[in-house]
Amino acid sequence: MSATADQIARVRRMVNEPAPTSSYSDPDIADAIERYPLLDARGEEPTRESVTTPGTVEANPAWISTYCLHAAAADLWDEKASLLAGNFDFSADGGNYHRSQAYEMYMKQARYHRSRRAATSINLRPLPLATGTPTQTTHTIAGEILDLGANPVAGVELVGFVQAHQTPPGPVTTDALGEYVAVVLKGFSGTIIPTLAGTTFAPASTTYTNVLANVTGADYTAT
Repeated sequence: MSATADQIARVRRMVNEPAPTSSYSDPDIADAIERYPLLDARGEEPTRESVTTPGTVEANPAWISTYCLHAAAADLWDEKASLLAGNFDFSADGGNYHRSQAYEMYMKQARYHRSRRAATSINLRPLPLATGTPTQTTHTIAGEILDLGANPVAGVELVGFVQAHQTPPGPVTTDALGEYVAVVLKGFSGTIIPTLAGTTFAPASTTYTNVLANVTGADYTAT
């Protein structure tokens, strides 16, 4: 399945490429997104063993388009930075001009989004069945928090999560886009409470029991 219009719009916001003025077309953005498929909320993979030709794979019609948008954004920031790689600092007319600052900012954005990637993506290249399928030991729970005006709310801590892939484990908070991704161990159970001083949320909490697949759309509204 292809990336959805909503996923394309979200990545455009993440890389500051609004459609009317962007040098990236929707197919360009979609191509970056589709490099990083994930298990959907029901644990379905984008491909499956062929039911008609054993030993080969085919598209899984049950899979709902689910991708790691942060990974796509990181690739696009890298690409944008590469276009500035030849820029330089210079002085003229008594002023100092720092073109390289834009390059450094783009690379910083790339590093930020790369750090927010889902822990596990799926390699779409067919593999011999004899190699087996690695057991997934972690899953991601992802969502966004917006206020009643649909504006992102940054700095909300999702109490009850710890990042399973960090040492030591760290808190899970929303970024500047109001988004969060929590990496949890397979079988995770617990109650998550969004917390920010002076703010209430709907729902006030979410309870998970025996998480065995990646979860998307775990959203909250700040009031």
